[in-house]
Amino acid sequence: MEDYQYVIEVNQNAVFDWCQRAAKKFIAQDSKGKIINIASMLSFFGGYTVPAYAASKGAVAQLTKAFCNEWASKKLM
Repeated sequence: MEDYQYVIEVNQNAVFDWCQRAAKKFIAQDSKGKIINIASMLSFFGGYTVPAYAASKGAVAQLTKAFCNEWASKKLM
């Protein structure tokens, strides 16, 4: 469980945190911006030996879509 939580913290929670920070900065500057996240093919196919990695990268892919929907009106994608 400790290893699982570490992978989630690094691959998922850190991406969420840094996306929020970047978006706030772009919005405060009233500037357009691009945020590029890196997922993995395992975010689509899963992985039988790396469940935490697959889950965290799947979350990154979905977070990216959600942020695009939320921030498109602010010219952030």
